[in-house]
Amino acid sequence: MTYTITPSIGGWTYTPQNVDETGDPVLVDFLASPIPGEVQGLVRPGDYVINDAGDVDALAEYTEIDGDLTIQDYQLSQLTDSSETLNLKVVNGSLTVQNTNLTNLHGLESVTDIAYGLHIYNNIELISLNGLNGLTTINYKDYDPWTGAPNLTVLGNPNLTNIAALANLSTIIPQLQLRIQDNQSLNSIYGLNHIETLASLQIENNPLLINLHGLENLRSTTLWCKIANNESLTSISSIGNLTSVGTELTITENNSLTTLAGLNNLVTASSVGIANNNNLTAISMDSLTIGSSINITNNSSLTSLHLNIESVYRLEISYNNSLTSLDLDALRHVSGYMNISYNPCLCLSLISNLIGHGITIQDPFGFIMPLSFSPSDYPGNKDC
Repeated sequence: MTYTITPSIGGWTYTPQNVDETGDPVLVDFLASPIPGEVQGLVRPGDYVINDAGDVDALAEYTEIDGDLTIQDYQLSQLTDSSETLNLKVVNGSLTVQNTNLTNLHGLESVTDIAYGLHIYNNIELISLNGLNGLTTINYKDYDPWTGAPNLTVLGNPNLTNIAALANLSTIIPQLQLRIQDNQSLNSIYGLNHIETLASLQIENNPLLINLHGLENLRSTTLWCKIANNESLTSISSIGNLTSVGTELTITENNSLTTLAGLNNLVTASSVGIANNNNLTAISMDSLTIGSSINITNNSSLTSLHLNIESVYRLEISYNNSLTSLDLDALRHVSGYMNISYNPCLCLSLISNLIGHGITIQDPFGFIMPLSFSPSDYPGNKDC
């Protein structure tokens, strides 16, 4: 046996070959007959795009792509016949499936490792991610923050019902940004159960999504966490182990959500915004002790609010039409701005009692002084 040595991105590719009776090299079927200690796959240098069946066939001999793999074109309705799969195991870049008529991802069963990201965009016939069941790893070993964060994005797939095929994904770079958005038929995000740390989490505009089952092991995000405009979402209890959000936690326009049970263990968030959740009746975050900004506005059914914060930069509680109970007894210092207004069922006496506990405020010049109470400073609340 001889080897053909060819240059590739990041080094050299060693291709095992036989030599026929004329001395010409013949490619060995090394996938069928691997030899311990020898290279057992062909590496395709650079990025690769699949637009049609011919592009699929041309990729058949490779087990690794040293770049991005993009699968696209509305004429593409299947990658391989039902009895066939590609030999591809590793994508040393991103795997993108976009603008296709695929109903599933059959043909990619051998893929186990993606270096940088997985993107599933605008596939109008896609029903499931079946075909990615073998994927175990998204882990960019040479991650550089200057090149941008890796992503797992499922966006704009109107017939996708679930992402359960990702259930074996267990090795995940903690800088991953997870975005699940604009999937009109998605009713479950189970399949993300191994995720513990993310750069960011965005779950937005999935109108049939009922809960967040699959995120039970999520502990922290280094950047934001946004859960928005999921019309059928009734529970976020599955993120009950979330303790830290690096920048902003946003819960907005989830009109079937009645409780924020699931945020009871949240300790750290730079800012919290809870707005326009029409059926949310109660907010209680006992563990939240650190936060620069709290904004709770326009939750029309909200009746009670309990926060255990001691210090905050900006506090806004307004336009909550049913709010009657306000428990901020731990609050001692506001370093920027406090606005509690236009909550028509909230008695001014509750605000007066709150301020009477001895809250201090810092003015624009840095001077700290006791916060005083005047009804005119808190308009739109009930005179009682």
